[in-house]
Amino acid sequence: MEVIEHPQDPTTGRYLIAVHVSSVTELGQLPATPSKHFVLFVAADGDPLPRHALVAAARSAVDSGAVYVCAWGSACHEVELAFDLVAVERDQTIADAGVIMTTCHERETLESALWFALNTAWPDETYEATCNTLVAVAVANSDRFKLINAGLSSPRDLWLAVQAQD
Repeated sequence: MEVIEHPQDPTTGRYLIAVHVSSVTELGQLPATPSKHFVLFVAADGDPLPRHALVAAARSAVDSGAVYVCAWGSACHEVELAFDLVAVERDQTIADAGVIMTTCHERETLESALWFALNTAWPDETYEATCNTLVAVAVANSDRFKLINAGLSSPRDLWLAVQAQD
């Protein structure tokens, strides 16, 4: 696992962390964040994992503080479904749990989906005061990690790249 922490984004106030993992199962071993809760962006391609392994990783990520999950890439539906299953499970077992939000961005560019995670993905009001970190994860693809890292190192340039695509 490779982790790069960036300065706090002056526009959103979020701490920015880029992470490269070799497998989706490593989502359960994310680094500690400056805030209790965080937005999780997952760029995942490739063959889907067995659902039980993906759900176990999602459960660990939610237990670590993920409260809004944005999934991108060819495996985005599987990732989103795993987090949705964990969210339903939490709703049934934790009486005052806030809503765990998930979004899937299969038809967007990586830059556009990452911009959404940084600027538009705001959690349920239960977590609003304690969610000021974005953890952006590239799974098994170093080129995607480079794009994520570049976007987090300069959110303004990320915005310009998104605008240039339109």
